[in-house]
Amino acid sequence: MEQRQQSHVAATYAVTRRYLAEIRQVALTGEGADGTGYTPLPAPQQERLVALLDQITAELDRLAAALVPARVREAGERRNLSATLMWLSTLLYMVQEQVEDLQPSHMARRYGAVPAAEGELLRAAAEPALRTVRAAFRTLDERS
Repeated sequence: MEQRQQSHVAATYAVTRRYLAEIRQVALTGEGADGTGYTPLPAPQQERLVALLDQITAELDRLAAALVPARVREAGERRNLSATLMWLSTLLYMVQEQVEDLQPSHMARRYGAVPAAEGELLRAAAEPALRTVRAAFRTLDERS
């Protein structure tokens, strides 16, 4: 596997592990990572969901151990600047995808046509946000 492919697997693994941890936290405690309060799931549903989350985690751990074992061993260690830049780029990419999904054309494919007024509000917010995300990507490409 090429280095870029390994990096993608490692970044996807890390992001997914974070999502799974947040799902667990919300389901059990009702506390979102951003401070949003939710109602915890009822105990029987919590138990079923946690068992499934544990299964997903185990499957991903096996995959990562097979394809990017050094990354798994390095978990918890401080990484170099290249790793920091890659992780920030991965997170920005995820932000970019979310903002792109706010474009009326994207929403229309999934949810039907967006009324013109709301579509213009979405576009007016999404386009500058996307330009700003691109500026953030350029900032990551700069050398200090």
